[in-house]
Amino acid sequence: MTSVYILYVCGDKAAFCDFCIYTIKGVLVEQVLPDKKWQENEAMKLDDHFLDIMLKELTYPIHKPSYYL
Repeated sequence: MTSVYILYVCGDKAAFCDFCIYTIKGVLVEQVLPDKKWQENEAMKLDDHFLDIMLKELTYPIHKPSYYL
């Protein structure tokens, strides 16, 4: 079985962030630079999606996975 772990490391005022993916086969570190235009236009949509959809699903699951007891 191959497990994939993803880690996003960033500070609020950082000049860049490290996006890390590591598996038993190796590690990938991708440096991500800030995109202010995207943050201003798209980040709020993600906020809305989390509050409207993801939070509800996390607190009261409608789509239960097969391992759900």
